[in-house]
Amino acid sequence: MGIRGLTTYIEKNSDDFYETFLLQNTKLVIDGWNLSNRIYRNLSNCNCAFGGDYYQFAKSIEIFFEELIKCNVTPIVILDGGYEKKKESKILSKAKKILDDSSNWIPASQDNDKFSPILASDVFKNVMKKMNIKFFMCPFEADDIIVALARIYECPVLSYDSDFCIGKAMYIPFDTLEADMLHNKYGFMKKCKIYKVEKLLRQFPGLDVSLLPLASVLIGNDYVKAGTFDEFFNQKQQYYMRQPKIALIFNWLKNYSLNTAVGIIVNRIHPEKREKMIKLIENIINSSTASLPTYMLEPLELTPDILDNQVTKFKFDERDFLVERNSHAAKFNEDFQEDYNYYEDSDDDNDDVDNSFNLTTKEFINSWPKWFLEEYLLGEFSSSFIMMMSQQMCLMKTQIENFDFPSSGEMSIPIVKAIFSLLIPKNKSESTLDIMLREKYNLVKRSFNVKRSIIGLEELRQIDIIKRKEFIDQVLGINKNDKLDEMPGGWQLYIATILFWMRQKVVPTRTTDQLTCLLLSMLIGVIDQHMGSRTSVKGFDKINDEIEKIIMLKKTQKTNTNLNSEEDMTVIEALKLVTQNDCIVASQYFMDNFKMNDKLISNPRKFDRTVVHVFAQFQSSLERVMKLNALLGDPYPSVCPSEFFHGTLLYNVHDSLKERADVVTHIQEALEYSPDLFRVFKLLHQKIFTTLKIEIPKKQMTRPIPKISKEYEKTLFFPNFSK
Repeated sequence: MGIRGLTTYIEKNSDDFYETFLLQNTKLVIDGWNLSNRIYRNLSNCNCAFGGDYYQFAKSIEIFFEELIKCNVTPIVILDGGYEKKKESKILSKAKKILDDSSNWIPASQDNDKFSPILASDVFKNVMKKMNIKFFMCPFEADDIIVALARIYECPVLSYDSDFCIGKAMYIPFDTLEADMLHNKYGFMKKCKIYKVEKLLRQFPGLDVSLLPLASVLIGNDYVKAGTFDEFFNQKQQYYMRQPKIALIFNWLKNYSLNTAVGIIVNRIHPEKREKMIKLIENIINSSTASLPTYMLEPLELTPDILDNQVTKFKFDERDFLVERNSHAAKFNEDFQEDYNYYEDSDDDNDDVDNSFNLTTKEFINSWPKWFLEEYLLGEFSSSFIMMMSQQMCLMKTQIENFDFPSSGEMSIPIVKAIFSLLIPKNKSESTLDIMLREKYNLVKRSFNVKRSIIGLEELRQIDIIKRKEFIDQVLGINKNDKLDEMPGGWQLYIATILFWMRQKVVPTRTTDQLTCLLLSMLIGVIDQHMGSRTSVKGFDKINDEIEKIIMLKKTQKTNTNLNSEEDMTVIEALKLVTQNDCIVASQYFMDNFKMNDKLISNPRKFDRTVVHVFAQFQSSLERVMKLNALLGDPYPSVCPSEFFHGTLLYNVHDSLKERADVVTHIQEALEYSPDLFRVFKLLHQKIFTTLKIEIPKKQMTRPIPKISKEYEKTLFFPNFSK
């Protein structure tokens, strides 16, 4: 929720509020999505214009957690979940800003800002799973749970959010965390600054911590419009001299008890709206002092005795306030705002929205099957499920794409509808899903009537996993002729998504070059697996000498790799023959293509949004396929996007293939000293082209995908999730 201006005020007066802290030998509760965003923006050095450089992002996440572990810091990552109905207008406003940013984005834009790619959250969770970092997802906002957990562990919170400036937990702002590790007699450590709310209270003698949540109401937050109380505080400036608004508010609050301050605030509200404001303030105050919810105990492996059962809920007492007001009448100004549209929610007259605070622990969570709650809290599912279940809405994030074409999310709508069909409660046979997506330069709502799946959410984990796999196959149009079982398990869902992407009859038409690029990009994970300690972001720059030695050795030795005699070899068999030396040499080609062409900076007209749009369509499909697979309990092994997809690589390789008559031969030449790795690519390329009934083209330029024959199309099954 945050307090506008508080972070800026504290940073401008950092000597009064921060103290040096040595981060080592402690637990650390981390605001998960905040950290993910900070790593992407500040540490990963990713290009933003091409859809997501997930390899560098994943490595930056790994390095961050490795350093914490080296400092004997135990990270506990808490992730926000869905959002309350009240925040809908704010969320849609943010989505519109992302849309506007996307429409104007050029490669040079990343010098001033960052554009987060669509699969960043999945990569963040993938890396934490791989490293056995504990992480948990809350049903809604996580701030109160983060503070409660930090108090239980008596450890700091890591974030960059003013919410934690008013909580009762120690708080480390991310931007104060120094990059280098140091060493003292207790081991490795990281220097940073720590904030404690007691320092804020000392700056305003008489101010009680219970009054701090009121500052967010007075300045304006996600629920109360900014400026609602400006007139009131403009009158107070004469008593407190000119000072920052936040300081003015704290100086005013320190003179009153919590109940009295609330009374003065609500008396500034039009009588018709006071009751709603009272409820809102009570909820804000009580959420800030809440103990850890009981449903979080089991996943966190905590026992009920750690809960603070002494917390008293605040309830405004109007009688006490009237007594105080009559005793000190001169203090109180009862003029209320004539314009009483105070609230940020889109429906100001709907008092029922106040109940959204209670959905987390009451009706909503209680309606979930036990297995769903357990897996959700462990971060197995997307927070978009909460949006679908509570509001029957799905928001399609706009990517960097070509606005002359329909939204890149359009392709994944059948998958979204399939997910929603599984989430419809058993007391309904169908429900309406509102999908928010881009249409030209606007965010629009499209409504779909979706029938409940014959597989219900309640019994989903009891259904045979083969049946659940068949559900995905039906959604994606996968059949036995596609022979996915001949591919490595970790590749199957990714390849299934490629087949789905290629078979969709949407614009722009996918080309064989674009398909080839996606298949080549799948070698990223193979190379990374064989590179060992060289896989750090900095490590690749130090292996040039090693590459030269390997190439010299290969030139002096005869190779036994016969590509033509191994046509019957499977991709799985070919992968087993890949050597570390192959991967070390090939890494240079891949790393060269991880870099943006400087000409795109100097001449943005060369930036081809249509190519990026096609790969954005694939990403949108992959995102939803991964979510569907997780909901079904991973009948296919889960996909880690950082092992397969790299936007800059795809764009650069595609650009290099445009003028090539024989793209496979060109790639073979690029991987000349990595023959075993090239064999994997060639076999994969042949099998996917054969599956799609595409003749491998030669001696032609940009190649649109041939139309699927009517006979073959009849073998595909696409389930209908709407009337």
